[in-house]
Amino acid sequence: HNYGQHELYATGGAAFRLWPWLRVAAAADLSQAWLSSNLPTQNRASRSGLLPSVSVQADAGRLRLLLRASAHCYRDEARTRSTASAPQSSRERSYHAFTPSASASWLLCRAPFTVHLRTGWQRSFRLPTFSEAYQEHLGQSDLLPERADQLNAGLTLQAEPAPWWPLLTFTADAYAHRVKDRIVSVPYTLYVWRTLNMGRVEAHGLDATLSSRWQPARNWVLTAAANYSLQRVADRTAAGSDTYGNQLAYTPRHSGAASLDCETPWMALCVHMSFASTRWSTNEHMLTTQLPAYAEWGLSVRRSL
Repeated sequence: HNYGQHELYATGGAAFRLWPWLRVAAAADLSQAWLSSNLPTQNRASRSGLLPSVSVQADAGRLRLLLRASAHCYRDEARTRSTASAPQSSRERSYHAFTPSASASWLLCRAPFTVHLRTGWQRSFRLPTFSEAYQEHLGQSDLLPERADQLNAGLTLQAEPAPWWPLLTFTADAYAHRVKDRIVSVPYTLYVWRTLNMGRVEAHGLDATLSSRWQPARNWVLTAAANYSLQRVADRTAAGSDTYGNQLAYTPRHSGAASLDCETPWMALCVHMSFASTRWSTNEHMLTTQLPAYAEWGLSVRRSL
């Protein structure tokens, strides 16, 4: 079956500095999207959206505060048939959401390292995509939008240890998310997947990144990067159910990646790898659905002519 999708966007905004320490910005996004298909039971779907937002940024010495408020207004329309010979029916739905957020960052020190501490909270809103809502077998047209409250805290460390070592960056972030009506896709059979809402999901995790660059000689550059994620994403919909407290399907507890890139006057070489720990293909965590851990390695060679 063939699907066609077209999207049109328009955006505009303005920013003002009211005082040297206070800035205010406002913006609005307009969007219009269409989906068409050659399925006999589905002809066309459209979605229009308006997303206005206002943000206020205040700087007080080493402290920066940012407050933002956004509104989400969407209207969906779908024209479908229950069977190929049935008359066409049209359905319209409207969605509205208010998503505030607040964040703060503090410059802890400048030497010997630059260290920023940061924290933030935000409320998010996500509609199902056209594929999640309308694609045959995978999609469910009655999906609810996904809403979440997200809290995070972290630090960023940057340094220039030496002339031949111009960059060293380390970040660490901890987060806690509470999601309502999370949109997930799970296998219904061996070949068919279905998209559905999970009533409540809680996620806690830690993300860390490390990157560095060295210049041991002229026209020689070494760049290394690595990231690691520890995440616990559990179903909290119904206490006592077979899936309550279990890690979500296809979500590894440990994952990460690393790469080493060497640029020389003749060519550049890059070695990279990614890994994920054991996972489950179902939320019930049956022994037959446990997936083994894996690591993927790659090597690339490039040269500009």
